[in-house]
Amino acid sequence: MLQDYNFAHSCIRVMSPFCTVNDLETFYDDHKEQGYKVGEIHSLTEGSSGLYFVTDPDGFEIELIQK
Repeated sequence: MLQDYNFAHSCIRVMSPFCTVNDLETFYDDHKEQGYKVGEIHSLTEGSSGLYFVTDPDGFEIELIQK
């Protein structure tokens, strides 16, 4: 899914790149099925949006955050 995702519209690359997605669990499941290295889904505080990190094929970590 990373290779098919259009990063131009919803990802920002600053010090640590991140993307916002509509369905975090679907992205997470797809990344795991495709063999990407992914961290567990978690939230910074109770009731906040979920997030996880995925490592792209070049070794860079990308943070995915639920919209």
